[in-house]
Amino acid sequence: MGVATVDAPSTVAARELVVGGSGDLAVALFAALSASGYHCRRARVDGTPTGAVFVPAADETFAAHIAALAPLDLPVVVVGHLRRAGNLITAVTAGATAVVDTGLPFTTLLAAVLAGLTRRTPTGRHALLAALEQRRREIALVDRLTPREREVLTALGEGLTATDIAGADRVSVATVRSHIRALLRKLGVTSQLSAVALARRVPAQVAPELPEQIRRSGQFW
Repeated sequence: MGVATVDAPSTVAARELVVGGSGDLAVALFAALSASGYHCRRARVDGTPTGAVFVPAADETFAAHIAALAPLDLPVVVVGHLRRAGNLITAVTAGATAVVDTGLPFTTLLAAVLAGLTRRTPTGRHALLAALEQRRREIALVDRLTPREREVLTALGEGLTATDIAGADRVSVATVRSHIRALLRKLGVTSQLSAVALARRVPAQVAPELPEQIRRSGQFW
């Protein structure tokens, strides 16, 4: 999920933007959005901004800030990792109009944030919440797999057959097929293609806030 939005104003007047978050990614977005023409200020909900971007940490949702902005009918973009789908659901319930995944490359992430701040789409909040709930369920299913089952699923995703996996790992084909049956059962799917597709929708882990290549390049600093 790159960006999903609900109806929001398609234009901005003064382009004054509230940006909330204290990590590296929030700082980089603050600088990049400022360079894109927005007058950014920290998450202090006063006056009448034309939009907001929040980058919650693991224990944050910014729900109170988002709820305070909701009556203004502004675009509110929340940037968070899909493995913290619960936080994102809380934010959308409070009034966020868009969600952007931190797993995206930074330039793509920035483009998605800008799109969430400016474009109007027919997608409703209920649809966005349903998509996040579905992702949370899929994450829970993948998390049920054992380390070995995940290895087999990764190998299947790389196009290897049960025979290939057995040969590479020096185990019997029957053992590999047993792992495949177990992971299909746990994921609630009936085919290897469906299992691979589901796994690809689920981020493996919470990624660092700012990609290492951005840290090294000094971009936005």
